[in-house]
Amino acid sequence: MLSAVSSIKLEDGYTPSEIYIKNDKLVLVGSQSFPSYFHTSTNNGIMEERMIMPYESPSTKVMIYDLADKTQPKKVRELFIEGSYLSSRMINNHFYLIANQYMYNIYDSKPELRPHFRDSLNNTIETIDYDDIRYFPDATSQNYLILAGLNLDTLTEKADLQTFMGSGDSVYMSKNNLYVAVIKVSVSNGRKNV
Repeated sequence: MLSAVSSIKLEDGYTPSEIYIKNDKLVLVGSQSFPSYFHTSTNNGIMEERMIMPYESPSTKVMIYDLADKTQPKKVRELFIEGSYLSSRMINNHFYLIANQYMYNIYDSKPELRPHFRDSLNNTIETIDYDDIRYFPDATSQNYLILAGLNLDTLTEKADLQTFMGSGDSVYMSKNNLYVAVIKVSVSNGRKNV
């Protein structure tokens, strides 16, 4: 007969989407949204923070638990990426996360358009440099596609993050490669081509 050995209480606002178990590691993938704010200047030059209603900025959060003692799962790593969860994959002990980030912040006079992430390894919010952002030829969408890779055997190593201009729609992974397809719509002679 099956019985519950332990349970994990999740934070309010966190919605799990996927779980993976490999050896003694549990990978939990989900979404969490935060209110979006923009800054405006008042008549006396003081900056005010205002909330965009009812918009919330989507983010993807990965939590990794050590299940060596199944009666007391222990969170050992957390990765938080701005953007909507698209998909994830695991092959052997390597976990891959794919998210799409729309370029928001249209209300700021000097918007920060680069995506952000937080890794519990150093627990600081980091911005992806423009020099580290690649692009897909002929990409016209105002999105970033963010890929993150983690080796579950060496959780003390920094996550491998790669960012591309454009967004993804479908994902396939073979043993050696990760493929992301983008739907491109064009109109010619009155016909819609996908």
